[in-house]
Amino acid sequence: MIAINKNHNTPKSKILAVATKLFYDNGYNDTYLEHVANLCGITKPLISYHYNSKADLARVVTETYAKNNKNVIAFKLYKYFLNFKRYDLQVSTAVEIRLTTMLNLLDKNVNKFYFERINANYDRSIAAKEASVPFYKIHHRRYKLNIDDDKDEITMLTSAARGASISLVFAYIRGDLDCSLEDFLDYIVGVHFKMMNIDPARVKEIIDESKKVIDEIGFSLEPYFKIV
Repeated sequence: MIAINKNHNTPKSKILAVATKLFYDNGYNDTYLEHVANLCGITKPLISYHYNSKADLARVVTETYAKNNKNVIAFKLYKYFLNFKRYDLQVSTAVEIRLTTMLNLLDKNVNKFYFERINANYDRSIAAKEASVPFYKIHHRRYKLNIDDDKDEITMLTSAARGASISLVFAYIRGDLDCSLEDFLDYIVGVHFKMMNIDPARVKEIIDESKKVIDEIGFSLEPYFKIV
């Protein structure tokens, strides 16, 4: 049975809370707006008023749990790096990529939702760049990357990295890759930095240090799309 937090007192937030639970429990394909509406005690058209479609609702669910997880990871990393009186953006980024990929692969419910959602809306998923472009711009400003601003290489890099990540995760889920989970995680983390034209030796440092940080801090994957 779906438990609804009474603090979610607006229709839009209640829809989001219920949809998050349904998408996690049932996957993307077997979650229906009618079911969301019934559990919220509202009509289906009211969902369409706030969210254009199931795909749109799933996108907001994904963006919301991704943002929440990013904040949790960032807070833990801030406390960790504060002890050393230094902050490493590249290592922090590698930690976030690794943990997010682990959530998509190791939690079978998230795995199912991720695969079904992207498979149903592949073009829209590849095109989504709002969160990724600023991500690469931050790295560009911080490290003066070898990127041509006049050719809008940041946007091209964003599209290439997003497409590569989705394709790699799909290939791993389908069993197309003959490698261990550890090797796969190392590779998918490294892809982003290789696309930024980071020196290979530095990429290896980033990967090794990020794994050490994850081990020392301690993170866990919890139900309903949570990294804690």
